[in-house]
Amino acid sequence: MPILIKGRGVQRLQRKKQNFIQGAFILMLASLLVKVIGAFFQIPLLNMIGGKDSPAFGMFSAAYRVYTAMLMISTVGVPAALAKMVAEATARGREHEVRRTVRVAGSIFIPLGAVCSVVLFLGAGTFASWIKSADSRLAVMAIAPSVLMVAVLAVFRGYYQGRSNMVPTAVSQVIEAAGKLVFPGFIDTHTHFEMNKGLPNETADDWVSGTRAALAGGTTCVLDFAEPERGCSLSSALETWHGRADGRASCHYGFHMTIKDWDPRIKAELADMTAEGVTSYKIYLAYDNLRITDGQALEVVEAVAREGGIVGCHCENGDMVTEGIRAQRAAGHLSPAAHPLSRPPVVEAEAVNRWLALSELAGYPVNVVHLSTLRGLEVIRAARARGQKCYVESCPQYFLLHDDKYLLPGFESAKFVLSPPLRKEEDSAALWQALSAGEIDTMGTDHCSFDFDGVKTLGREDFSKIPNGMPGVEHRPALMYTAGVAAGRITAADMARVLAEQPARLFGMYPRKGVLAVGSDADLVIWNPEARWTITAAEQNQKVDYTPYEGFEAVGRPETVFLSGQVAAENGRVVLENAGQFVHRGGAQLWR
Repeated sequence: MPILIKGRGVQRLQRKKQNFIQGAFILMLASLLVKVIGAFFQIPLLNMIGGKDSPAFGMFSAAYRVYTAMLMISTVGVPAALAKMVAEATARGREHEVRRTVRVAGSIFIPLGAVCSVVLFLGAGTFASWIKSADSRLAVMAIAPSVLMVAVLAVFRGYYQGRSNMVPTAVSQVIEAAGKLVFPGFIDTHTHFEMNKGLPNETADDWVSGTRAALAGGTTCVLDFAEPERGCSLSSALETWHGRADGRASCHYGFHMTIKDWDPRIKAELADMTAEGVTSYKIYLAYDNLRITDGQALEVVEAVAREGGIVGCHCENGDMVTEGIRAQRAAGHLSPAAHPLSRPPVVEAEAVNRWLALSELAGYPVNVVHLSTLRGLEVIRAARARGQKCYVESCPQYFLLHDDKYLLPGFESAKFVLSPPLRKEEDSAALWQALSAGEIDTMGTDHCSFDFDGVKTLGREDFSKIPNGMPGVEHRPALMYTAGVAAGRITAADMARVLAEQPARLFGMYPRKGVLAVGSDADLVIWNPEARWTITAAEQNQKVDYTPYEGFEAVGRPETVFLSGQVAAENGRVVLENAGQFVHRGGAQLWR
């Protein structure tokens, strides 16, 4: 059946004067009205002009092409832009600003619509000749007044959308989605935008390009990692990340907070972070400049849990990684092929086991980020079999790519150097099985987009100097749909669960996000399951100079992406920029 998406979408009940029954009735009437109007318009018209193959229908079609071009000139983007400005002014209580905005919009676009109507009417003959359909002149003249009418309605529609009034919006915009899938907006639980800012190995994607790419691919919210400098406060990192993201993000966003230091000063800041809407944290068991001790990690889990939050961990044994790199270099193995050999599966499994042991001692659940191996999964299964609560994130690269990528000719393998590294096919098979069985809770990307030229190539003479990371924020939904849903490995419901619902639950955004329901934010994805397209670096929105999925034949893609009820992206193209808002998150909602 057709699926209706209201222009402003489902809103929080407390922000609406209309209740659910009223809203549902309005949308039902809007849907019925559209169908009735369509029937009364199309059927008699076709009968009168002799069907679609008649000369009259050809004239009508030609006139309509001219009409749509003129309509685009006079009204394109008006409702969305006006709605945003009205909503912002309303939220600040500035009624005078609302009135002024509407007056200015009306004074510009209504006269513009009138001018376009007049030009279309008087120039009907010229337009008809341009499209090589001289007989369509009268049809162009007849349709010309509609441009003015639509311009007027566009201004009113933008005003009412900004006011969150359901009635005018339902009347003005009904989107047909028959044969499509409608998902809650997808959430990427793991991104790194503007990492190493100012350094030679800075990531290619900043908050502008990274969030544009996310939105184009169907991701309406990202959770990025704010990282304080050693010796600095959590508040300083939060301020820095807000400075980078606020007003520049095209999708919604929140922050995990990385803990590099642990002392009474940092502990005292946790309550402040909660008040600021930051309720999730990350620690490292690897990397000398990032990791903390096991004792400190235990205290972090306990302290964060008392705040209602949750801690994730990069699970690699740091000492084993250091020794693995040393051994490979000593043996003269300096190419990217040495990277996976320096951190075999046991390195992850040991760290996962230790992380879950700390969780057991603390008595609180934790999160394992970017799980990559069967051995790590077996450790998690054993803990759960004992009754222990824990949560697991993985990433598409560990499902679709394998360690044969480290044997590519030249230096191409450097593109696939990330931590943890790509694994073997049997690891991927185990992860797919776990995903289908509900053992994997969230799916991030670990988007860390270092350019190949000039950045990855810093490690041409020594694999250990290759910046670790890969892009993926734009293509995650398409990858999971193609290799998962379309391939029969998982269902569309599974995809919605790990890409939307459970990320929202675990990170304190549910039911505001992660679900299609009255009272939830209108972050929606209309998915075309029949689309066929090819992933290429040349056509991506990500600013990085390559994609690890070059040439991947994708099945399905987001046709329309709504951000807070407004159309923000269509068929991989962002049409509404810089509309992303910071998401103030609550405590973790645990379900195991």
